Amino acid sequence: MKYKIFLLFIFSILYQIVFTQTIIPTDTVCIQGENGYSVSAPQSNSTYTWGLNQSGGTILPTSRNDSIRIRWNDDPGIDTLWVFETNSGGCSSNKGILRIVKRPLPSVSLPKERLCSGDTLFGNPVGEAPFTVYYTFNGNKKDQKQLPDYPFITGTESGTYILDSISDKYCTGYPSGITQAVILPPLPGLTIETLFPGDSLFIGDTLICIARTPGANSTLHWTAKGDHILSDIPGSIHQIYVIWKQEGVYPLTVLEMNQEGCQGEIARKMIKIFSKNNPKEPNPEPDEKLYIPNIISPNTDGINEVFHIKGINNESYHLSIYNRWGQLVYEGNPYSNDWKGTDKKGHRLSPGVYYYILHHIDTDKIHKGTLHLFR
Repeated sequence: MKYKIFLLFIFSILYQIVFTQTIIPTDTVCIQGENGYSVSAPQSNSTYTWGLNQSGGTILPTSRNDSIRIRWNDDPGIDTLWVFETNSGGCSSNKGILRIVKRPLPSVSLPKERLCSGDTLFGNPVGEAPFTVYYTFNGNKKDQKQLPDYPFITGTESGTYILDSISDKYCTGYPSGITQAVILPPLPGLTIETLFPGDSLFIGDTLICIARTPGANSTLHWTAKGDHILSDIPGSIHQIYVIWKQEGVYPLTVLEMNQEGCQGEIARKMIKIFSKNNPKEPNPEPDEKLYIPNIISPNTDGINEVFHIKGINNESYHLSIYNRWGQLVYEGNPYSNDWKGTDKKGHRLSPGVYYYILHHIDTDKIHKGTLHLFR
């Protein structure tokens, strides 16, 4: 920006000079920038002398001394630019004065290099509002205006953000600190599955739940409302025991958090707890024709060698066996009363407690329970 300084000479009969000036009283500049100044209607036979009181910049001469350029240094603050004229007769004017306000450059930075979906990318810039932030997202140039008090973007799209520059009311500056960040993709949704006995149970019964599809390195935070006992199953962050002490309907929730501290959506399941004195039971009675044992001992003694369910005959039943960590270790579809305590590859399973889910394919009826494997 170029400012003109007006100088006026009034000659008396003694040829004494009286100087008055008309000048823009204040100019706002940016540190590290460069601005031009000139005298309006300069006299061809006069010379002009320029100066800065606080030496806040370097005066760069031009081809004519009635104009200059100033390259400002790095220090914000107040300075005073002055100029006076000397005519061919050696007479000098008073100083023309311009007040200079040197503004710092605005800046903005990213909070960290890896951000979660939905995080604020940048905000709280340094400078004088309104702001505009210029950035690159996945190779495409973009800009963000003031919204509403300072610029910000919520990272709803995964990808790479690079800060380029920022402008405020007066100046254009550049990012400081972290200038590039990656927005991580959102976590996949979780589901809660009740392995045993189901979504409805009696007071004092143990509910075994598992969270499906969590990330490999995620941490799960379980919450069960009501008067209850909740504990993780040893060796597993994906599975819990819950025992409720009072009748009612209670929400069971789980929140996933990955190693970056990103949170997923909260999964929720409502659990009904009945009193044993309540005639309405949580699950229908098992079919009377089925007898499901709770012990299997494949040790070649001829007793309980296979998991034999009386009553299934040739009907279409799907059997799933899970270990105490909720991992599927065996599946029979249809099941033919032939499980001998082995996994899906035929390897012998360790003794312990397992959980079964028996699903009638035609009627969609489900039976769940625990099974003890002995050797």
